[in-house]
Amino acid sequence: MDIQKKLCPICGKVSIFECNKMCFYCYKKQYNDRIKWAIESGRKDSTQLEADIYCPWCGEMIEFENDANVCTKGKHNRKCPYCEKVFTINTRVSFNYDTWRFGK
Repeated sequence: MDIQKKLCPICGKVSIFECNKMCFYCYKKQYNDRIKWAIESGRKDSTQLEADIYCPWCGEMIEFENDANVCTKGKHNRKCPYCEKVFTINTRVSFNYDTWRFGK
């Protein structure tokens, strides 16, 4: 069975499987844009259980690259580098486990 691939119809750069509507990068951009729109329009004033940090004031996705405290369980106040407003990040930590056979 030959799996067909095509270029992403949004960016035209990344090869995707025929059954997918867009590449991961375009999906992520559209997702970020939807969160930003919801915050800017006043439909949302917070986010929950996201893999990324979004400012609840302006909706921008923020990467705190050199801030190890953000990765520590608990609440952390930070200033948005885009709108310069202060907000709280609540970091949750979870563990997932993989297993595999050892030897024969």
